[in-house]
Amino acid sequence: MKKFEMVFIPAPGMGHLSSTVEMANVLVTRDPSLSVTVLAMKLPYDLKVAECIDSLSMSFTGKSIQFIVLPEPSLPEESKKDFIVLVESYKAYVREAVANLVGSETSLDSPQLAGFVIDMFCTTMIDVANEFGVPCYVFYTCSASFLAFSVHLRELYDQNDSNEVVEQLLNSDTEFITLPNFVNPIPSKLIPSLFSNKDKAVWFHNHIKRFRSEINGILINTFMEMEFHAMESISSNGRVFPPLYFVGPILHLKNTGVAGSSEAENYAEILQWLDGKPPSSVVLVCFGTMVSFDENQVVEIANALEESAVGFIWSLRQPPPKGKFKAPPKNYTDIKDVLPEGFLDRTADTGRVIGWTSQIELLAHPSIGGFMSHCGWNSIIESVWHGVPMATWPMHAEQQFNAFEMVSQVLELGIVVHSVIIGIGMGVSETPSTIKPLVAAITFHQLFEGMGLGGCIAQAKLTTRAAVLMAVFFCLTTPIGIAIGIGVTNSYDEDSPKALIVEGILNAASAGILMHMALVDFLAADFVSLRMQSNAKLQFFANVALIVGAALMSLLAIWA
Repeated sequence: MKKFEMVFIPAPGMGHLSSTVEMANVLVTRDPSLSVTVLAMKLPYDLKVAECIDSLSMSFTGKSIQFIVLPEPSLPEESKKDFIVLVESYKAYVREAVANLVGSETSLDSPQLAGFVIDMFCTTMIDVANEFGVPCYVFYTCSASFLAFSVHLRELYDQNDSNEVVEQLLNSDTEFITLPNFVNPIPSKLIPSLFSNKDKAVWFHNHIKRFRSEINGILINTFMEMEFHAMESISSNGRVFPPLYFVGPILHLKNTGVAGSSEAENYAEILQWLDGKPPSSVVLVCFGTMVSFDENQVVEIANALEESAVGFIWSLRQPPPKGKFKAPPKNYTDIKDVLPEGFLDRTADTGRVIGWTSQIELLAHPSIGGFMSHCGWNSIIESVWHGVPMATWPMHAEQQFNAFEMVSQVLELGIVVHSVIIGIGMGVSETPSTIKPLVAAITFHQLFEGMGLGGCIAQAKLTTRAAVLMAVFFCLTTPIGIAIGIGVTNSYDEDSPKALIVEGILNAASAGILMHMALVDFLAADFVSLRMQSNAKLQFFANVALIVGAALMSLLAIWA
């Protein structure tokens, strides 16, 4: 059997390393003719990257994956702080390592170099792939939505031959901007701040240009249920993208860098403590490898956790010294120095404060019921995989995008569940005195829910197919519920414990979704907008309309 070798080049960051290597593992597991060599770069000032590389290397022992840790380039201290310069300086070592691999192909049984898979921030390595005459693919560790957004910004850059339009969007007074490939208009403040720096913006735009013109394909760590609209939009735009492969969810389910780590926590003690907690009763507060808080923020978070009386595990790390560029956070020597006096004693039964942690094993524990996160894409994938709800606190880069919800699909879910319930209620009704008010109530109710959903669909700028499917689904749910009700009339006892439990669960689910959408996504967006805040007359009439509308719906419910 002929064998092939792929070279993987991840960016020197823990999140990028673990997901890229796991992608390699998926490939070699599925194809026994394939082997992978990972060329690993170290990150100055961050020992945890080196520990991560060692841990990953050990965890894949015996598989068709080998690690080559590249020598650290000899650079001035200032250049080591520049990620762009750092990655570029590794090119010569990558070229040498690949040449050695090709030179070792001395027999017919030796694997043949088949191509490169590079990190999204390592496009400079395309040049090396071209030198060896092999195809080059990108493993994209962010969302499909952010890829689509990045391409749109690159197009704006091309049209004006400058970053000026992008800077104007970033500094715009307009609250929301409408962009191609996005379900909803996005707040302009979500544009990453790097686009305000001309040099970094040009560097980023050049990455995207090479994605479009020099890459043989892009592997994106996402999946249809997560980003249906973005995936459908960019897949249909072959003019812009090379072949796209949606390969997610890709995640490393083991604790990367924990075993033998210089900063490893006592996982046995933490897991034992979690074992004694009720299911879904503990919140994990963890903000990744590069996020830390100043003392004032730490005190505020500590007070919030204590006053909530909710069980918690808090991964807390010390910020780097001021002026030490990009140095990673580290564990506190004595955690008591930064926490409010007596905090650890008062929360001894409800919480644990730990240092660095690889969160994946904690998220898997049944006692974890919530996750406060910086909203990095890996963290989102891990949270979704384990079914843990997130409270998002995005910090930088594209994390604001990751926290941005797709409103119309969530609203559709709540309305669908509710429509089926009221349809069943009408279907099992047996007397005209019950049916007549239900018909009037359902007609009124469905009219306004349909108007609300239609407005969201129009605002979302969905594809024609998706909009039609959502509209048809809404139209059919109540008749389907009526048909179910008619079918179970003879055996249905609305006062039986089973019927009450099922009806209660479905009602609670739909009510929760609809209340969340109304309070968080609709009312909050309207009432905190600049237009509303700057117009007292508009505020007055909006509040009056809200109260009158709620009163009318209450009267309708009483009458029906």
